[in-house]
Amino acid sequence: MREMGPFDSGDARWLFGWSRFRRREPAPPQGRFNAGQKLNSALVGALMVVMFVTGVLFWLGKRDIRYRFAGTVIVHDWATCLLVARVVAHLLPGARPPLHALRRMVVGDVDRDGPGAITRSGWR
Repeated sequence: MREMGPFDSGDARWLFGWSRFRRREPAPPQGRFNAGQKLNSALVGALMVVMFVTGVLFWLGKRDIRYRFAGTVIVHDWATCLLVARVVAHLLPGARPPLHALRRMVVGDVDRDGPGAITRSGWR
């Protein structure tokens, strides 16, 4: 969490600046991680904590009836659905042809001037 850093005003401008994509303006300067990556990490981390707590309650509920709560199954199921939807939504754009994004996810390198790069004249 320390490497992600705190949310700041630049992150707010990045998150709420969707109109800049239509006008093809460059994104505000970001640190090592942009606001979307920070938000994604916070969401996945929170959902994993929910999954862990509800899973422990399931485990304890098998041994002692005092730990059986009515909403535990629903909360666990919704957290699972949100995590699966997050993973699918993250992988689908990379699986569409051309497979530049999928190659970048697998190999781990990004060509600054390659396909999909942002230039002064806009998207390539």
